[in-house]
Amino acid sequence: MPIVEVELLGAKRLMKALNELPKIVQKKVVRHAVRVGQKIILGAAKDNARSMVGGDMGSRIARALQVRVQKRQKPGAFGMNVQINPAKTQEFIHVAKSGKRTFIVAAIEYGHGNAAAIPFERSAYDEKGQTAINTAVRDLRDGTETEARKLA
Repeated sequence: MPIVEVELLGAKRLMKALNELPKIVQKKVVRHAVRVGQKIILGAAKDNARSMVGGDMGSRIARALQVRVQKRQKPGAFGMNVQINPAKTQEFIHVAKSGKRTFIVAAIEYGHGNAAAIPFERSAYDEKGQTAINTAVRDLRDGTETEARKLA
């Protein structure tokens, strides 16, 4: 999944209101907004896995997909990814007779050998990415206003 940075242009009032909240509340509001946006992409990725990949493998991939918190790149940064649940990663690793290990989900997403790529995650982002961003920004605005009213 590509990294998307959202900058709210023309939303000075919203940013001012968000910055006036205590840091812990700011994080709560932003975390919730990002999760709401990623859930939209998660749903599309699960649907694509079932329809584009198909069969038992598509169903297994769809069940294993989830929204996970991204490791912090820098202080104040926050992100989430749609990815395979780490507890279920082992079921998607193929070990060849030569000992070479292949992550099946990546081989499906990006293609391998003579097999064409089936970009179920990328197409989910392409289809629903803007909707997810708009929903996250709307949730950020609503959450900020709600928390500001609570503190007032």
